[in-house]
Amino acid sequence: SDAIGTVDSLLREIFSDIVGAVGFDEMPAVGDEIHLGQLHRSIYADLAISDAVTEELKLLMDAYPPGDYDDPPAPLFQRGLTICRQQRLSTAEFRDRLLATVEAVYPEGPPAEPDDLVDTLHRVLDDESATDLKDSLTAEETEAVLEADNELYENWREAIEAYLIVLEEYRARYQEAIREQLIVSHTDVAYLVASFLDGSHAATNLNSDLHERVLGRYRHRLQALIIDEAQDISTIQHDALTPLVESDTRVFLAGDLRQS
Repeated sequence: SDAIGTVDSLLREIFSDIVGAVGFDEMPAVGDEIHLGQLHRSIYADLAISDAVTEELKLLMDAYPPGDYDDPPAPLFQRGLTICRQQRLSTAEFRDRLLATVEAVYPEGPPAEPDDLVDTLHRVLDDESATDLKDSLTAEETEAVLEADNELYENWREAIEAYLIVLEEYRARYQEAIREQLIVSHTDVAYLVASFLDGSHAATNLNSDLHERVLGRYRHRLQALIIDEAQDISTIQHDALTPLVESDTRVFLAGDLRQS
């Protein structure tokens, strides 16, 4: 039958069909931002007093001192979790992307000579500003900047490694907490639906009959799929819808690339 709704509402309906298979005792609340915020704060508060990541959190607190940043560094973990779910990244894959940012700034590694520092300036500033800054520095100042830049390189990589250790623990605790408290985000729903439908979730093989039934039911319903504001479809929503679209499914997307 014809249906009008949002992508989120469709994915929520599919999620309700697989909710037990992916580890929930009953259908959780979806998208309750107030309670999700409380859940994230609770996870971070527990981590802050946990012996498991004491050293890593101290390093991050030193890197994001109170007063210089708003509520450091707690929001980093919620954001990291969301990015990993939206883009379906393991913590190791997320690490590769973060370290790639460092390497983009320091493609030859930490600067060893003043000329290396000049090359870095030209990468991050326009040529005129880089030249003006270089010419304004004395030899002693150049050596001091070189030493500081080396320290920045090492501290940046060290902070990333510490962050990822904490994030891995945060992700594990989040998985437990959403099942205990029966609350999930829209991103969680899309992530779990995508993983179950494409077979990457461990529950798929354990529930192969359910997997086939759900695929069959929604493929039959979605003989035509029309999506407005398609530029707003996220990667994880796209991944969740993809297994439902067959070669003869009619798909029409309307969007504005200037808003993407």
